Amino acid sequence: IATSLFLVIRFATNVPIHDDFGQQFNTVQRVLDGQGAELLFRQHNEHRLLTTNIIPVSTFLLFGWIDMRASIFVGWVFLLLLFVQLTRLLPESDRRSFGPLLIALPLFAPFGFNLIWAGGSLQYFAVIFLGIAAISTLRHTSPFAFTLSCMSAFLSAFSMISGLLATIPALAFLWINFKQRPRWQPIVYTLFAKLLWAGYMYGYTKPGHHPSPTISFHHPLFALK
Repeated sequence: IATSLFLVIRFATNVPIHDDFGQQFNTVQRVLDGQGAELLFRQHNEHRLLTTNIIPVSTFLLFGWIDMRASIFVGWVFLLLLFVQLTRLLPESDRRSFGPLLIALPLFAPFGFNLIWAGGSLQYFAVIFLGIAAISTLRHTSPFAFTLSCMSAFLSAFSMISGLLATIPALAFLWINFKQRPRWQPIVYTLFAKLLWAGYMYGYTKPGHHPSPTISFHHPLFALK
């Protein structure tokens, strides 16, 4: 990762690729036109990309230009945090072995190209890190851990549509361990999850050039593509 970061910082050309044109540039332009901060939540294909949108808007307001490398760097921060997160979830005896790497490889293998794609780097690694954080923080029963789980689930959902799925295992964990936790937590999390899904889908329109987000439920083999 350090070698890749050096190559990007030293030799990269600040040119958008793929969805960066329609997503990052259009969002910045519309915010500058005074259309409102709600544009940070606007739908892009199937996704509402708050985390991906806020970086280019911030860099433009701070420096006067959109720097693709800033999004790549923040995406790699999420990637490094994910390695730390996976290591902490392992038993103590396995933390100094190749356990974290073996767990991480299936997550990162399909996304190698995204290491140098501004929108992809931030989007994919943020949704994985935040989704796991939404579930893993529930190991603790404190109100702070519960609030952190809700915040992580919210940001995961608004990093990529698949982040909505983090609420499902989180809810299952809370209800299975209902007797060992404060009684209010499963109930409040259920309400939170319903509001999150409803808010995400409010005004949602299916992109004409993309398949339905539920296609994998009807055609499981499609998920392998």
